Amino acid sequence: LAQAAASCSRPPLMTGKAEHAVVDWSFLYRLSHASHASHGDGSRTSTSLGGKSVGSKSVGIRTLGEAGKSVFRYEDAEVEGAEKIGPQSKSCTVKLCWMLVGVFLVATSLVCFALTLLWIRTADGETHEVSDTYMDIHHNYSAVAEAAIHDLLQELVLQDMSVERLAVAEYINMPYLAVEMLGGAMDQHIVELDGLDNNLRQLWLLQTKLPSLEKRFAWGGIPKLEQVFYADRLGFYAAYTNECVDPTWPGCDVDWQYGLHVRARDDAAENGSETAVCSEMCPDSANMIPGESSFFVADAKTGKPSIYKSSAVYDPRQRPWWRSAEEADGSIGWTTMHELSRKREGEEVHGFSVVRAYYHDGKPEMVAGATLSIAHITDILMRRVTLAAAHRPPDSESCIFIIDDFGRMIASSTGSGDVLCQEASCEGRQLMWHNTSSTLIKDSVASLLQRFPKGLAYVNTSDVNINKTSRYIYSHFRLKSGTTGLDKEQYQSVPDHLASDLRWIIVRAQPISTYKKQIDVEESHAEERRRAALDDLKDALDHKELVTLVLCGCFLVVGAFGLGFISWLVSRRLNRIAREMDHVARLDFDSWNRGQNSHEEVASYPSNATAHKGSPSTHASRIHEIADISKAFQNMKAGLQSFARYMDPYIVQVLVQSGQRAKLGVAKANATVFFSDIANFTSMAEVLEPSVLAGLLGEYLEEMSDIIMEHNGIVGEFIGDEIMAWWNVPWDLGSRHTVMALTAALDQQQRLGRLRQKWSDAGLPEVRARMGLVSGSVLAGNIGSQSRMKYGLVGDSVNLASRLEQLCKRYDVAVLVDSRTCDEEGVRDTFFLRVVDLVTVKGRQEATELCELVACKGQVRGTPLLDMYSDYCSKFAAIHQLYRSRDFQGALEALDAYQQLWPRDKPAQMLRERCTAYVNSPPGSDWSAVEQLLEK
Repeated sequence: LAQAAASCSRPPLMTGKAEHAVVDWSFLYRLSHASHASHGDGSRTSTSLGGKSVGSKSVGIRTLGEAGKSVFRYEDAEVEGAEKIGPQSKSCTVKLCWMLVGVFLVATSLVCFALTLLWIRTADGETHEVSDTYMDIHHNYSAVAEAAIHDLLQELVLQDMSVERLAVAEYINMPYLAVEMLGGAMDQHIVELDGLDNNLRQLWLLQTKLPSLEKRFAWGGIPKLEQVFYADRLGFYAAYTNECVDPTWPGCDVDWQYGLHVRARDDAAENGSETAVCSEMCPDSANMIPGESSFFVADAKTGKPSIYKSSAVYDPRQRPWWRSAEEADGSIGWTTMHELSRKREGEEVHGFSVVRAYYHDGKPEMVAGATLSIAHITDILMRRVTLAAAHRPPDSESCIFIIDDFGRMIASSTGSGDVLCQEASCEGRQLMWHNTSSTLIKDSVASLLQRFPKGLAYVNTSDVNINKTSRYIYSHFRLKSGTTGLDKEQYQSVPDHLASDLRWIIVRAQPISTYKKQIDVEESHAEERRRAALDDLKDALDHKELVTLVLCGCFLVVGAFGLGFISWLVSRRLNRIAREMDHVARLDFDSWNRGQNSHEEVASYPSNATAHKGSPSTHASRIHEIADISKAFQNMKAGLQSFARYMDPYIVQVLVQSGQRAKLGVAKANATVFFSDIANFTSMAEVLEPSVLAGLLGEYLEEMSDIIMEHNGIVGEFIGDEIMAWWNVPWDLGSRHTVMALTAALDQQQRLGRLRQKWSDAGLPEVRARMGLVSGSVLAGNIGSQSRMKYGLVGDSVNLASRLEQLCKRYDVAVLVDSRTCDEEGVRDTFFLRVVDLVTVKGRQEATELCELVACKGQVRGTPLLDMYSDYCSKFAAIHQLYRSRDFQGALEALDAYQQLWPRDKPAQMLRERCTAYVNSPPGSDWSAVEQLLEK
């Protein structure tokens, strides 16, 4: 109350106009301190909130109200299964230092004595036995090593190849999975002929989200899904492409990550009607050329076209993949190699497409597909960074390639020259394996055909062939992507341009030396080391017999002192951690920071925010585990201190000391509820840079919340730019809590005026705030679910306060309260309040008299402003009385004089309009002065 009175003694203040924004529920923040004194007889003193500073602002002593006790204390009932918090019984304990040293001395003495005696008695005899045994083992090892290494090498290569097959197969199956999901969306009418916007969103989701679901072999720089596309019978075509994730790729344009190819429908490209059905995701018709596919840089967040790049003649219905989709008759199928719609490094791109058509009335209506280029597969094979290969040095003599059942090359780590014909007469055509320039590819396939003489179509198993003649290891795996496998006759009956079940073979050739070279070297070195080790063993055993006893004695002495010192360090650090844990358990925030300098993050604008991170200087333990425990505890402590910014630590403290877990529950209480937001905040957010907006909003919220807390209010939540606060819950602030709330509102408007000048000098927009306050009955307590809850308020007074804050825009005033709030103790004696209107807000049947909070009487007492504010409020109240008594002409005459003094007053203008209308057209006998508001 003293603070409220001091605030009213500040320079004269009249609230400025405000405009509208939005509400936020974010956190309950209030630094406070609790004192619970327990007496020897078990009795407990009453709970109160001790004095605590917020910044430089002091908070007075307050006690927990009845609603707070009902929610937090639970003193009147026993909760079944509740977990009590209380002191633990002590047992007899021993200091860690003495226990460790004692156990060490006893155990080590016994072990040293037994080992020394055993060593002396058996060393000589076992020396000869070890030598003989070692020789036998060496000969046996030499006999079976070659066979074991051969088997192990075969299994290792098979496992290595399996990992690479899984990695390559995952990239190959990703387009199939995309088409399968897009086809399902067409079947369920999620993707429809007329829903182009939605269809493009589905393509974008597949292009960006599907590859992230599987990360086992996400090789850096290689996207898992190159391109996913969609076309319809009207000529519309859209394709999202993702082949420039890594700007270091040759030919990759560094200013884009995702691309979008779009071709408008035949009829829409001419008359511009495409935007009627595709107004959000499609590009502007100005960049769409009839009959051509235009390429755009796609926004990395939304997928919308942003930058036009190029265009080319393109008709999706004439593409090979469209014909393949028609012949697949609604099934998913892979095409044979064909020229794709995009280029790479200025050259034509060849590859494969997996497609599926959606039929309507027996005709294909839409086709969904995805592409897999030969260059993309070649990139994968050339990188060849698998889990197994990462443990071997790279070799330049190995080769990995893919062929199909007909012997056509699909991709090769030796480059695209061994896949596609480079001559002018056959440019772009796939090479057969025997036409490649690589001898290693020819030898690998020849070795494969020796094991499967009927042809490559009969290669159904995975195998490894270690050829000792060529000193190479040939291995292969079958790759499939499709619905079910086809036998040889079924597969050969499929049209040449459509292979619904993709069947490829991945083959790898490696020199045996890749695996065995080091083994051979180590084997010769091992024999040399064996002979030298046997000689050294005999000499060392004789010497070690002598020094064993000396070392044991020294070990006992040094170990005892060392362990004692270490245990002393551990105990000292653990004792310190235990003391700090005790403070944490009691949520004693003062003790945490006592003697330490805290550093807060400082943010400024319009420059970027700069954070100064600091932590109290501590002496870290040199013992790793203790240092980890200490670090983890410091992190936990810092987290709890940060948590205190989101929830009142005293509320948590009261909850802990209540001896039970938090539970859902509310209690009725009388409180003053406050809502405020920034006028035209959405418009400001559109024109300001994010960093500038964040700095401005942060400073505004901090200044406003500090004033609320300075006046003993609780900042309940932030939502964007809106603040919700309240007074008298859970703390009992007495009967004049409404005076505190209204004083805080005036102080906020005054502080905002100074900030507004500061921001204006910095070139920022004008910031004004609207506020609504209501004093009345609320339900206060823990709201939410059993697993997640918060402390908050609900009730009609909360809703009404929010409505009043929104009505400030209608009446062009800064602070609105209702008449019931004006009747609270001390309000009319302390403030100038002007009647604004008599309304029924939306959602309520009861009439509400709106009043504007104008100024604090204590600020203008003894000045000429006292009479001005008094006339400003009393004269308008008299005018309203004339209006409500149906004397509209008299009200108009009084308004003439009133508006001579305050011509821009919005409530006066609104009242004049009503009176003029009623003078011209008098209302009936059932007329009411209550204005019905149908909008919020």
